[in-house]
Amino acid sequence: MQTHDIDCLIVGGGPAGLTAAIYLARYRRNTVLFDSGESRADLIPESHNYPGFAQGISGRKLLALLKEQAHAYGVAMVGSRVTSLSRRDAGFVGCHVGGEVSARCVLLATGIVDAIVSSVGGV
Repeated sequence: MQTHDIDCLIVGGGPAGLTAAIYLARYRRNTVLFDSGESRADLIPESHNYPGFAQGISGRKLLALLKEQAHAYGVAMVGSRVTSLSRRDAGFVGCHVGGEVSARCVLLATGIVDAIVSSVGGV
C-alpha cells in the first residue's frame, strides 16, 4: 500500500486506536489504521471499564463493534505491523510489510505489553 494523501496514520487497532479512527473519520479526515491483531482487549473476558457498557462487554465483542463502526465511516484498516516511522517532508512515513504509507501526522495507540522482570544478584 503506497499512499500519499493520508491525514493520519494510526498505529494500533485496540480500543484507543479504533476510537481515534472513528472520531477522525467522522470529521472527514483520511485515516489509515494499522492493526497487528495483538490487542490485549481481545483477551478480556468481560470489561466494566469501557464507557457506555456499564453491564460489561467482552474485549472481543468491543473490538468487533468498534471495527464495524470504523468501517461504516470508511476507515482503511491494514492488518500489518508498522515496522518503522520516519519524518519526511511535511509529515511521516510508516513502513510495513506491504510497503510504506505517507501521512501528515501519526497517532500511536500501541497499548501495553506485560514485561516480566527478574532480578539478577538481588538487584
